[in-house]
Amino acid sequence: MEAEQSRHALSSGKWKMNNIAALRPILDEDKDLILKWRNSPDVAPYMYTDHQISEPEHNQWFDSIRSDLRREYWIIESDSNDRRFLDNLFHPVKIESVNFVWLPDGSKLTRVVLTKNSKGIDEKRLETIKMISMAVRKIDLIIEFI
Repeated sequence: MEAEQSRHALSSGKWKMNNIAALRPILDEDKDLILKWRNSPDVAPYMYTDHQISEPEHNQWFDSIRSDLRREYWIIESDSNDRRFLDNLFHPVKIESVNFVWLPDGSKLTRVVLTKNSKGIDEKRLETIKMISMAVRKIDLIIEFI
């Protein structure tokens, strides 16, 4: 159900971004920055609750999202190039190479090569990555394993 809602949000243009923004997974080192953002007067009014979040409350929330295997949480970065965008989408899987395939009709595909022993990457995640890359950056992916 959640994947279907994400697909709808992407296809409806709800997540439109320009070519200088990228999505990346939330990392442990983002913890303090997220608390600062969350408590800023520009952000707090738009949150589920608008009270000042304490550090223990934030730590509990952050630990819960980092251990939640049913959902993925992302940060939007600006001034990002396509390679960095793809590296962040595939994280923690390492991309071996990225190159372009030009088709006779003039369209371009982006070929991403991963190692066969890439752990944590199943078919469902690959389809989600393809969908996000097309919706956010108009990158049409071919994913291959060596």
